Amino acid sequence: MLWVVVLTHNNFRLTSLVLEAIIRFTTHPRSIIQVDNGSSDGTSDVRSHIPGGEAITTVRLSSNTGFPKGHNIGSNTVFGA
Repeated sequence: MLWVVVLTHNNFRLTSLVLEAIIRFTTHPRSIIQVDNGSSDGTSDVRSHIPGGEAITTVRLSSNTGFPKGHNIGSNTVFGA
């Protein structure tokens, strides 16, 4: 099983490109977690705009918690903590 955690903040275009590439170039089974760190530009909804986006689990945070905390939240989502 491949787990990918992508931490995002206010960068819809780049997030879209990264998530599309992960979907296109990885094999199953996989788990893709997008942790949106308080974006205000629609980045948290990027999965609905890309092919295969239903394979992405999005965790929306109300504010930018920074990389360490955001990544820990994503890891905890993967491992069910």
